[in-house]
Amino acid sequence: MAQKLKPVCLVKEVREAKGVKQKDLADATGILQQRLSCYENGHELPSVTNLCRLAMALDVSINDLIEYGV
Repeated sequence: MAQKLKPVCLVKEVREAKGVKQKDLADATGILQQRLSCYENGHELPSVTNLCRLAMALDVSINDLIEYGV
């Protein structure tokens, strides 16, 4: 039986690699800092709209923010 791929949000890794503080990213995207924390800690995945906002603010592609694992 085929295994399902589980998406993993890499916002924290990308944000830290770019030297951006969580609060600054929240301000730049209009996403609540608490919500960003949930994304970064794996408690929830961002919506497509929020992925677009994050990608634009971090100057990366959406593909850079999501990884698929088993």
